[in-house]
Amino acid sequence: DVSLDAALVSKLRELSAASATSMQTLLMAAFQLLLHAVSRQSDLVVGVPTSGQAAVGLEVLVGHCVHVLPVRMTVDTTVTFAAHARQLQGVMLEGLEHQRTTFSDLLHHLNRSRDPSRIPLIPVAFGMGRSLKRPPFSGLDARLRVIPRVSESFELYVYLTDDRDGLEVSWSFNRDLFSAHTIEQWQR
Repeated sequence: DVSLDAALVSKLRELSAASATSMQTLLMAAFQLLLHAVSRQSDLVVGVPTSGQAAVGLEVLVGHCVHVLPVRMTVDTTVTFAAHARQLQGVMLEGLEHQRTTFSDLLHHLNRSRDPSRIPLIPVAFGMGRSLKRPPFSGLDARLRVIPRVSESFELYVYLTDDRDGLEVSWSFNRDLFSAHTIEQWQR
């Protein structure tokens, strides 16, 4: 994991505002450019976890329902970073309009041949959320503990936790495909 300090995060928030994108979109755009640089591929699909309650018509459901939105984007190195981020913002908003379509339905509709040893369509995911604060239980000492992941659903998953003082960047990856050294290099 890598921590981004408050000064850098403040500059990123300013860039996000200046480019008229969300912070998540701005950082995902940077991640896409990293993927483009290391893979030399321009046509990228990155999964983005989204709330699944509305997609299944259960807005009042209490719990953790997550859908993965496949975001397909072509990296155009002739445009500015801000233009790329704005284009990504549009693609993500358009994708959210179709969130009632499940991943399973999408795979069925695409009718693509599948390699059982690989994750279909979305091998890479990128997510962002807020840090959890200690719940205020009167007269009770409560602590939040993060349970370490022992497996990963994606070949590469980058998750950013925003605690307003900085960002914590967590990388989960398939160790059969990536070495820890490679991930450390990408984090720089």
